[in-house]
Amino acid sequence: MDQVEVLAKALAQARPGTGPRSTLAGLPDPDAHEARVLGADPGAMALVARRSIDAGDRGERGSRLAARLASTWRDRDEEAFDLLRAALPYGHGDTFRSLGELLPYVPRADRPDRPGIADEVLPHAQATGTDADEYGPRSARQLLGRLGDTRVEALLPHHRPGTVPDTEDDADVLGELAAATGRLHLWRSVLRSAHLRQENRALDALSPAVTAELHPELLALLRARRHVQPVATALAEAGVATAEVMATLTELSHEPDGYEPPADAHTSWDVMAIQDRGTATTGNRITAAVALARLGGPPELALTLPAEASDGWLALARHLGPTGRPLLPLVEAALMEPARATRLWAAQAHRRITGDPYARCVPVLTDLVRPGGERAAHDAPPPPSALATLAELGVTPDEIRPHLRTWADSERRIIPCDARHGPPEDDLLRAAARAHLSLLADR
Repeated sequence: MDQVEVLAKALAQARPGTGPRSTLAGLPDPDAHEARVLGADPGAMALVARRSIDAGDRGERGSRLAARLASTWRDRDEEAFDLLRAALPYGHGDTFRSLGELLPYVPRADRPDRPGIADEVLPHAQATGTDADEYGPRSARQLLGRLGDTRVEALLPHHRPGTVPDTEDDADVLGELAAATGRLHLWRSVLRSAHLRQENRALDALSPAVTAELHPELLALLRARRHVQPVATALAEAGVATAEVMATLTELSHEPDGYEPPADAHTSWDVMAIQDRGTATTGNRITAAVALARLGGPPELALTLPAEASDGWLALARHLGPTGRPLLPLVEAALMEPARATRLWAAQAHRRITGDPYARCVPVLTDLVRPGGERAAHDAPPPPSALATLAELGVTPDEIRPHLRTWADSERRIIPCDARHGPPEDDLLRAAARAHLSLLADR
């Protein structure tokens, strides 16, 4: 450990711009000796991060190492969270961003810590002058929104509380705040904004209950041909089958590529849609047609549109259930495609349509998860969703049994973490492996 202490002291005092650089957001590591040394020992990585942060977090070295600790090693989220919190006084944008990405995976952050963290972040969330200076405050405001601190609304540089946000950054922060607090008036403000982006967390957080409450605003988005796919899917999952929703989904299902809203559009986001030519794509039509069928409308379009689309329709075909039986020839053809994701979607669709998982679903999933064969290398991890589906069906292929303990108990992450894309796939892999071990123990 003496060598690590020497390295920690040297890196803590090194000039900014040297040493390991990695965050949950996926910034690259240089091919440096110290990065390799620390990458092999989570304890050493945490120690160096702590020393660097205590010495002022020069060049964001300590906070980046803290984020790398969580993205590389399992069960280090709490430790990384504490390290990043210790780096908050230095006001680095990446620190705020990485801490926000860790929030869902540190349960105690939902308890008394959350207001305290917000108080520490608040001074850094003030707007500054130049664009170059804005990354830190902008990231701090995003974190405040994710923490559910309503004080952030008054800090948005181009926004007056209670109004519709008129910039993408303001809409993003209010989307975080709406998702964290569940306050419907915030959700309505975000959904009415002309600057609502596909990546806005308010769209990701649309539960059936919230969708039912906000269906007038979501219907307006459909009519404006904005964010058709997440909105139509949310309405279908919530079972919102009003006459207006059904009529709009029917219109969307019949529109040709390159559709433009009429020039006499009535709402502010209609103007935005008019400027964005060709928003009603084939994907929008298929999503609308499937949503229409799920809500009890005619299934004919949902059954014919996939023939003209890419394999993305398979993910939607799963929702049709027995109604999708005319699609079986297309689904069975997709089972033979080279892309793993295509075969996975096709297997799941076949199961939902036929009700028989053992006809085609289980054999395909078994090929996808077994070492070798379908996988390029014997130590390559299987698709977590395929492994989880097999556990749900109570099927544990003999070929994967020797690997389950490694997938379940590895200290290092089997699948590197990138928290920008939802729950770490490695966490899903571990949970699926543990489910299989439980199945085997019960037999």
